[in-house]
Amino acid sequence: MPPVTRRAAKALKTIGIQKSLSTRSDWAENDIRKCLSNYYKMGKQRRHQDKERCNYSRQHEIQFANHLVEMHRQGEIRDNISTYVVPEIRRRLNGQYGTSFTEDSIRGKYYALRGKTKLYIAFKRRGMGMGWDSQKFTWLTDDSQWAAMEQVNPKYGKFRNDCTIYHLLEEVFVNQGATGDFSSGF
Repeated sequence: MPPVTRRAAKALKTIGIQKSLSTRSDWAENDIRKCLSNYYKMGKQRRHQDKERCNYSRQHEIQFANHLVEMHRQGEIRDNISTYVVPEIRRRLNGQYGTSFTEDSIRGKYYALRGKTKLYIAFKRRGMGMGWDSQKFTWLTDDSQWAAMEQVNPKYGKFRNDCTIYHLLEEVFVNQGATGDFSSGF
């Protein structure tokens, strides 16, 4: 078993494991990892209990995407969000809707939308002869093709109903950090 670091030993001592791990041969490495991960999860929950979760409506997300596209076209967004982008989007959304989104929630929403949009780009490249409804921003295909796409990646089911946001953000995220099959030159 690998030696226990000081941080891990301190965490184990804090949660009540007093004996030396080197003398306990019956402990499996997975048990130690489970204890440590549960300890750190509990600490994370305690730290963020007082923070209120921000809920974005569909309209908030669409407006968020529109602001990102506009800022991208003006050259304000390159590979990542700058110190200007987050406060500016926060100011715009809070001013337009009278909400109280924090900079952390804006940053979190940005990274969540970026991840989903990159998945959407990968989904779109797989294609498989699907049609596109440009009025409703949905894919036109039958259930058997959806089942085949969901077997490739179960998360592709998110794109079954409405892809307005991802379609807008594709312009912003299409060339960010993509290599190989996901690069623009592919």
